[in-house]
Amino acid sequence: MMKKRLNIYCVWLITACIIALLSNHWDTAMWCYNLGKGTVSINFDSPWELSKIALWALDLNIILFAGILFVIIIRNINNSVVFEWMNIRFFRFTAFALFIHFILSSATNMVEIWGIQGGIGDPIDYYALVITLFVLVIAEVFAIGLRLKEEQELTI
Repeated sequence: MMKKRLNIYCVWLITACIIALLSNHWDTAMWCYNLGKGTVSINFDSPWELSKIALWALDLNIILFAGILFVIIIRNINNSVVFEWMNIRFFRFTAFALFIHFILSSATNMVEIWGIQGGIGDPIDYYALVITLFVLVIAEVFAIGLRLKEEQELTI
């Protein structure tokens, strides 16, 4: 029963990350689609546009890395490896990757707003920050649970 609940939690968390990614990077996906169609071109003379593209590419790779870590966590839970330090490290690495996503996403928004649009808007990606904090809290809950389990095993 606990394994099923943890699977549901991890699938929900992956879904939340995908929704946050799509809501924040919908314009990126559409831009890439239009670039592939040939209806849009890259302005190589603009350092703002080139830096935005580089930040997008790095950010999407970080999100891919976080997704792979979530899949590893789900696989471990399915194999009944739940309260282990390895899973806690995976959760913490995922939170760290999502924090880097938060920084890169906010930097991309800052380049877009201040460099291209003229400085109107809020560059902070609050979705990424909330998901990062949520994953970090879950990692610490797992760590506390593991410490309690270890104490219980030492108690006679």
